[in-house]
Amino acid sequence: SEMKPHILMDSDKQFSAKEVFEFDSIKDFRERILEKEVESVLRKSHEDQFVWFEKQTKIPLRKGLENWPKFIEIFERRNLIAHTGGRVTSTYIAKCRAAGYEDLPKVGQVLQVTPDYLYESTEILMEVGIKLAQVLARVSSRSDEDIETANSFLHELTYELLYHEHYKIAERLLSYAFSREVKHTDQRTEYVMIVNRAIALKNTGDIEKA
Repeated sequence: SEMKPHILMDSDKQFSAKEVFEFDSIKDFRERILEKEVESVLRKSHEDQFVWFEKQTKIPLRKGLENWPKFIEIFERRNLIAHTGGRVTSTYIAKCRAAGYEDLPKVGQVLQVTPDYLYESTEILMEVGIKLAQVLARVSSRSDEDIETANSFLHELTYELLYHEHYKIAERLLSYAFSREVKHTDQRTEYVMIVNRAIALKNTGDIEKA
């Protein structure tokens, strides 16, 4: 709330006079507004959560996020497994289609969660989560030191992914590391990540780009 006070100002949460007078200070009241805003966002769908973040940051977070359709499909399939035993519904079809997911099954078909699907899903969830956290960290940064903290985290994480031979997700995150919104403040870290991206590209078969 200190870094983005407009979140509180834009909140449409309502309190009765009785509730307001129960707070000991304006600070406590502000914290309660923020708490209610967070609770409200957590109850939204994942797509609506991204819309909320985009509104607050003025950044099109889903733009260029290639795995966004698969990200949405993961949660829609989770809903199927939980509520219909994996049997496809028209709601699943509609939400996946709206997100741009193309490999659509037929209504009534039963979807499975295979080891390969589960592995790919964990990588997609990691990728989307890390990119979102990186963007928000950079938007809320106050100094080059904050930027370098975000860069160092990305550097260390992608190194660990390469070390454990998770080349595909490492390459996707390293590709993000050299997108326009990422500012490099330490040349050594930048050069190391360039080399690491070449390693990732080589091991995913893109020799020419590597």
